Amino acid sequence: MTQFTVSRRKLITALNQIKKVEKSAKKFQSTLEVTVLNNFILLKISGIEISVDATVAGKIKFTIPLWYYIDVVKSEKDPKLTFTVLEKELKLRGLTFNITTNSLADTDSNKSLLLPINYTYLDVLKLYLSGNYSIEEMIFNNIEGFMIASIRRLDIEVRKIEVSLNKYGVEKKDIETLMYDKLIKLPKEKISFFI
Repeated sequence: MTQFTVSRRKLITALNQIKKVEKSAKKFQSTLEVTVLNNFILLKISGIEISVDATVAGKIKFTIPLWYYIDVVKSEKDPKLTFTVLEKELKLRGLTFNITTNSLADTDSNKSLLLPINYTYLDVLKLYLSGNYSIEEMIFNNIEGFMIASIRRLDIEVRKIEVSLNKYGVEKKDIETLMYDKLIKLPKEKISFFI
C-alpha cells in the first residue's frame, strides 16, 4: 500500500497545465501516468511531465484515464487530498477507482513511453518495433490497443500498395523491404512478427 497527500490547488494547477497540452483528437482516451516518489508525485502524459510536492508513504507507479482523474480532483473540496494506492485500485476518501499499478521495483514494465504529444500510428509502430519496450510496458501505458490498430493499419496499407503495383511485378516482400529501409529503419527480420 502506498499513500500520498497533495495540495488540491497544486494538483489542479498541474492537471490544468497537462490539460492545455493534451488537445489531440484522442484526448478522451489519454492516460495519465503517476509516479509516487520521495516527497513528490510525477504526473506524465506524452510530451509533458510535471512534479507536484506531496507527503508520501511508499513508492509506486500507476496509470489512470487523464480526464477522469481531472474530474475527480476538481470535484473534491478538501484543500488536502490523501490518495491510497492498492493493487489495481486508487482510493480517495470513500471512493475507489480502477487503475493499472506497477511497483517501481518491477523493471519489466515501469518505463515511460517516449512519444510526441500528438503521436500518430507511425510513432507507435516505431516505438513498438524499436525493441526498447515490452508488451507489458505498452499495456501498462494503455497504448496496446493503439499499437494493434497501428499494425493493422500498416498491413492494410501494404496490401493496397501490393494490389496497385502487382501488375508491375512488385511483390509484398519488395514493399516490406522498402518500408523498413526507408521508413522505419529497423532490422528486416522484425517484419514477420506482425505482418
